[in-house]
Amino acid sequence: MSESCPQHKSENFLALTARWVLPIAQPPIEDGLVLLRGSKIAAVGKRREMLSHLPPKVAPLDFGETVIWPALVNCHVHLELSDCPSPFPAELGSLGSWIQKVIEHRQARGGYRPEALTKGWEECLRFGVTAVGDIAQPGTSPKDYHLNIRPAEGTRTSDCSLEPPLQTVHGKSVQKPYNGSHLFEEVIRRAQAAPMPSPDSASPNTMPAKGVVFLEIIAPLQEKAAQAFEQIERFLKQPFPEDLSPGLAPHAPYTVAPTILEKIIEQAAQHELPIAFHLAESREELQLLREGQGPFRELLESRGLWREGIFGGRKPIDYLGRLAKAPRGLIVHGNYLADEDLDFLAHHQHLSLVFCPRTHTHFSHEPYPLEKALERNIRVVLGTDSRASCPDLNLMEDLREVGRSFPTIPPFKILRMATLDAAVALGWERRLGSLEPGKDADLAIYPLPPEHRFDPYAALLATSSHPIAFVRSGTLRPQP
Repeated sequence: MSESCPQHKSENFLALTARWVLPIAQPPIEDGLVLLRGSKIAAVGKRREMLSHLPPKVAPLDFGETVIWPALVNCHVHLELSDCPSPFPAELGSLGSWIQKVIEHRQARGGYRPEALTKGWEECLRFGVTAVGDIAQPGTSPKDYHLNIRPAEGTRTSDCSLEPPLQTVHGKSVQKPYNGSHLFEEVIRRAQAAPMPSPDSASPNTMPAKGVVFLEIIAPLQEKAAQAFEQIERFLKQPFPEDLSPGLAPHAPYTVAPTILEKIIEQAAQHELPIAFHLAESREELQLLREGQGPFRELLESRGLWREGIFGGRKPIDYLGRLAKAPRGLIVHGNYLADEDLDFLAHHQHLSLVFCPRTHTHFSHEPYPLEKALERNIRVVLGTDSRASCPDLNLMEDLREVGRSFPTIPPFKILRMATLDAAVALGWERRLGSLEPGKDADLAIYPLPPEHRFDPYAALLATSSHPIAFVRSGTLRPQP
């Protein structure tokens, strides 16, 4: 680091400008500026109004024709299935056969594989996702959510080596703001030139996940209760870093006995933990709850997990009533929630509905009740699910899928589903989801195509572009 800029080093500021800044919590700002101080956002506003108030020696990095907006929050993902090269085929009306393929995949690789999780987290970062609600297998450690990255000298906000170049004006040397292309070229050049860290040495260049790790619990029979609660106890005893918190994920009605579900929810309330629960995902599930018959019964019988008397005469709302006792809850999928279920969610705002658009399409489900949910002011957030049901973990493509499938929903509402509303659903609204002073300096920068120069929403939703740069905890990273 150069010693010619001690004030810049101590103040640790970085100013980013672009044609559009989308704070999410307020209207779009044309010709906007975001000022970062260390790992936090210091200010957001119009460039012309903020330039005269910038700290000394802080020259803006001008990204030109781009959109700056918050990094994304993926509320439902199974990172440990990120070693699936492509989604498993899904036969219409046969979720059970797909689940069998997932079971066989896990068995073939020998159970939980941390490297698959790490691969998934790396993919999330590549697509501008900063936080996840991940469904973790027993044996998962918070340490698995750290990605060792190539040190990119000069890309941290505290490093003066990315100060803009000097130019001569009226005989004096002054700093010339970067334009986007020059900045990208310099950042990428230095990243490629930096040596890879030794695998045997500890490196400060890690990119830890943020969000909630939900321990998945499978206990369809009462005799599985002791094992399930031992897993929960071991999971909660692990040290969790500041940026990662624990949650519990009793999997679904057909994989967790009602009595065990009740006790899991009690534990969640006792420890103030969020709950994630797959519910109303398929017609087969509803048939099992209602009649105790169908493909899911056959699946449970084939694995020796069927007991008479557990199912029959049940509906999703019976489970919603239980889940409402948790301090915070994610109702995952909800593809076949009835009006009475949606009415219940509308009156229990600590429960959020998680929609996985491309997974929904993969299974050829009936149209999602998204408009009904939004009309009731239910908080709907987005997830990618896993690479076993989705081609990748690019959450932006799920936002675009919503835009294509529901053209009457205002774009700003769609974008909130993976930003501010998603942060609220995970309990991270004080740190993520919008560009506001005091929040984490986590943001993504997307190109602004000429045809959408005056519409930043369309620039994000109507194109297939990827982020060209990603700022995470105040560190600027070029995207591959």
